[in-house]
Amino acid sequence: MRELLEKYWNCETSPEEEQKLREWFAGNDVPEDLQKYRSNFLALNNFQKIEAPASVSRKVLAHLPSIRIYPVLKIAASILVILSIGTGVYTHYQQEEFLKEVFSETYSDPQDAIKETQAVLGKVSSSLLKVEELQEDQIEQEKDLTEQESDSVEQENNSVEQEENIKLEELIIEEE
Repeated sequence: MRELLEKYWNCETSPEEEQKLREWFAGNDVPEDLQKYRSNFLALNNFQKIEAPASVSRKVLAHLPSIRIYPVLKIAASILVILSIGTGVYTHYQQEEFLKEVFSETYSDPQDAIKETQAVLGKVSSSLLKVEELQEDQIEQEKDLTEQESDSVEQENNSVEQEENIKLEELIIEEE
């Protein structure tokens, strides 16, 4: 019985073996060291399996909502597949439209392509010339400002120098 009890504690017993343990603990020949487990097994004997009458079971089951999960999952999976295919087709269509738009301006006559290229390059060239002219104008303006600043600094230095000369002359006159 000790081996069977050890199997019970390791959760390795069958329902029949558990019943044998309950019956053995219900008897009077339980050793002193195992008496502490007796109340547990006696409590298990006192529990009885209660079953509702069939009519009550049917009534309760009739009021419960009947949800079958697999059909719902099948429908959800189908919707997901349809949406995925639709998204793929839509994306492919949008990509084709974009590529058509990008490559729609092609020329069958090489001369037309050359003329168009020359026209575009002429516009680019004129834009670059305008930028160059604007940069030159900006450089000239900066030079003018620098010259004006240096002229004003020079004038200021001259005026300070003149004032100093006047003061020196006044001092000389005063000393005489």
